[in-house]
Amino acid sequence: MAAGRELHLLLSCVIVFYSHVQARICVDMPWQGVPADLRPAFVHRAALGMVLGMPAGLRLRGGGVQGSGPMAVDSGGVAGSGSGPRVFTMGGFVIGFGHSMLTDVVESYSPDKGGWRKEPGLPVATSGNQAEMLHGSIYMMGGQDSRFLEPILANASQTVEAADCVWPTLDSVWRLDAASRQWLPAPAMFHRRTCFASATVDGRIYVAGGFNGAIFVAGVECFDPRESKWRRLPDLPRPRSAMAMSSVQAGGGSFLVACGGVTLPDGGISDAVDIFDVRKGAWVEGPPLLGGRSGAATASIGHKLYIMGGVGPDGALGGVDIFDIRTLKWERDLSDAMSQPRTSLSAVACGETIVAMGGYDGQGLPVDTVEIYHPSRGWSTGKSLSFARGMMAATLC
Repeated sequence: MAAGRELHLLLSCVIVFYSHVQARICVDMPWQGVPADLRPAFVHRAALGMVLGMPAGLRLRGGGVQGSGPMAVDSGGVAGSGSGPRVFTMGGFVIGFGHSMLTDVVESYSPDKGGWRKEPGLPVATSGNQAEMLHGSIYMMGGQDSRFLEPILANASQTVEAADCVWPTLDSVWRLDAASRQWLPAPAMFHRRTCFASATVDGRIYVAGGFNGAIFVAGVECFDPRESKWRRLPDLPRPRSAMAMSSVQAGGGSFLVACGGVTLPDGGISDAVDIFDVRKGAWVEGPPLLGGRSGAATASIGHKLYIMGGVGPDGALGGVDIFDIRTLKWERDLSDAMSQPRTSLSAVACGETIVAMGGYDGQGLPVDTVEIYHPSRGWSTGKSLSFARGMMAATLC
């Protein structure tokens, strides 16, 4: 399938309801005039149409100088500071009619104490990335950076076809070292990928699916920090992007549950569920979702997986569905829903609760909303992100 067609199919990785965006989108802050200390923090994304899966004929051009840096956050420690479990967010994509940016900002949040604090920024501004915590270190993997902006920003009047841009997906992995408070390079993945899924189980990090800049990825691999290398695993039964995945355990076994996303050849929003038995090293088909979801988030508590948000055939979703690995059945939580439907959000299990952060609302605009899901009590409001964004990595440390 042509790369232009696959870029168009990627719309569900981010937002499908942004079709009202004007056909010409201006970059509002090229490098000229931007203070040097802000350049590492935000990188503008000119080819907004490509990220949103707009038609291949969408034309993009440069523009004037305008913009601002991130909102202030409290300074603080990093993983291992002894302040209790903290949720970390890394990178992300800010979408707006006035500006569009990638960010390298890293923040952490204590659900118990509230408030966000700034952590060491990423080595590169990125979005569509994933992160996992293992053996006291945070590993940030993959995503996409802003290299394709360089020819666009070189000439503010340049007009390009979105389908002609090179999608700069990454295979890189970075580890946040608690002692030095620095991001250190770690072994790269076999596949470049963005809009993919990750999970940690039995002392290893697993990644699956995504988009490599040309095609959807079926490849699955795992990283063992004791060996400091990646290992190839059996592919997903079908290539897909923008799916969600978490690990669950039951009956002495460990399982990865991959849910929804965008599939080929038709690029439709999928209700597919595939289950990987870690012990057997094999995928089996699971019971389908109660409805197709792309760009959703999952988290697990015990033997149950919770999927929330995302986008379905009729738009953004705000509800929660629950999968029990013991019974292999789905059920819908009809008692409560998020305060607003959203897609491309992040979610992390913290004890007996799930923290859901950021994403894009039903109009395709970024939100700073943080909500905490209690399986027995529904949703409550948490402390908002310091600025609105989606497609960011998140993990608990």
